[in-house]
Amino acid sequence: FFGTLYQLLLSISQDNDQISQLASINHEYSITPLIEMQFYGVSVDLVFARLPDVCSLEGDILSNGLSKRENLSNDSLLRNMDEKMRRSYNGSRNAEMILNSVIGDISIESDEVYEKLNSFRNLLRCVKLLTKGQGLNENKYGYPGGIAYAILCAKIVQMFPKYSLVSLLERFLYIYSYEWQWDLWPVRIVNEIAGLDNNINFNKKNIHGIGMKGFNPANINEMMLATIMTPAWPQMNSTFNISYSTRDAMINIFKDKHKELNDLINKKNESDNLNIQNSWIYFFKNFDFFNNYNQFINIVVVGNEEEQFLKWKGFVEAKIRLFSDFAKVWSE
Repeated sequence: FFGTLYQLLLSISQDNDQISQLASINHEYSITPLIEMQFYGVSVDLVFARLPDVCSLEGDILSNGLSKRENLSNDSLLRNMDEKMRRSYNGSRNAEMILNSVIGDISIESDEVYEKLNSFRNLLRCVKLLTKGQGLNENKYGYPGGIAYAILCAKIVQMFPKYSLVSLLERFLYIYSYEWQWDLWPVRIVNEIAGLDNNINFNKKNIHGIGMKGFNPANINEMMLATIMTPAWPQMNSTFNISYSTRDAMINIFKDKHKELNDLINKKNESDNLNIQNSWIYFFKNFDFFNNYNQFINIVVVGNEEEQFLKWKGFVEAKIRLFSDFAKVWSE
């Protein structure tokens, strides 16, 4: 994966400008080793996990994205993986389990499945468009990442399965800005450590012969500023990078956008469709950083070779969020 495949991609990218920013992140300090690249306009993080045999993945992934693979919830497949490979494998499991959690107990063949999945996907598209435009979408900068926003959207669809898209978006902004007690309530879309004895010592549990430290929400020292739990065991907090300042920024922007959305909803009976359309365009417009802040830090990253530059750039970007922690200490 990090040898032959990476060299093949590197060779292809030299003659194909549609494959760029190729970097192999595979060293002892990376949480999840991966190959990252821009592939035909799509940002790709390619991870690797070794399974005992290909039969472990038997089953279908339907055209709507739902999984009928029986081993999806089989935690014993993690037995022979190291911790980094388990995280890589769980990336795939989490994506499938998030979709499956949206439909609940409904039969996959039911007509209602399409409606629920459509609601979830459209809500997630709106949330991603909104948060990206507001600069709230980078986990490495201390904001929720893609999987965290997917879990947040899945939770809203679970809570309000019959709501329209606009109503779901309104509930998303309202609940996560005004109602949710982030210091106390973890966001979950499946049961806590489903199927396991809650009396197990979380720090030393050995399930199916797997020794792996999990997240224990009962331990207040493990509670973070925002806790959005992944569904696949061992359940992990997908927002451990969030700081006081990034959480406050997210909540405040959600409040502002909720007010804008309510104004939009109140205009729905107006006859001027063009005015409503322009209001939606304004709602999703990008945040104008330089017109809102006249003091900021400009960081310039340089490198001699593209691959080394991309790794160095990624390392620097991952540390930017620490500025907010320093700022909090300085202010005190």
